[in-house]
Amino acid sequence: MDDFTTTTIYFDGQFWSALVVKQEDGCTRTGRYVFGAEPANPQLLYWMIHEYADIPLFPSEPVSVPVKKMSTERSRGALGRSLGTYRAAQQAYLSERKQERRECVRADRREEWRLKLEKRKQKRRH
Repeated sequence: MDDFTTTTIYFDGQFWSALVVKQEDGCTRTGRYVFGAEPANPQLLYWMIHEYADIPLFPSEPVSVPVKKMSTERSRGALGRSLGTYRAAQQAYLSERKQERRECVRADRREEWRLKLEKRKQKRRH
């Protein structure tokens, strides 16, 4: 038989947990580690390097964690709507910023022109 170790990180309804299933020489051992809040990538790396080997493993029958999967049609529809909303909001924001920049550039040009005219007037007076 093949020896393997499988780690599954999942949300059990209250906490984020890791289920470790290790099979050696036909004997299956399992262990569970509770993270609490959702672990970030640096936390997962630290856990894998420093704490993974210390998880107590107990003899058990093979275990599988039930996984809920969204139907592809439902997920595509929701994703498409959310992307469409995001793109519309992004487009509105970018067009607003573009208008603000144009107004700012126009104001700067007017101010430069006004200063240039004043400078000309000052030269003529002296």
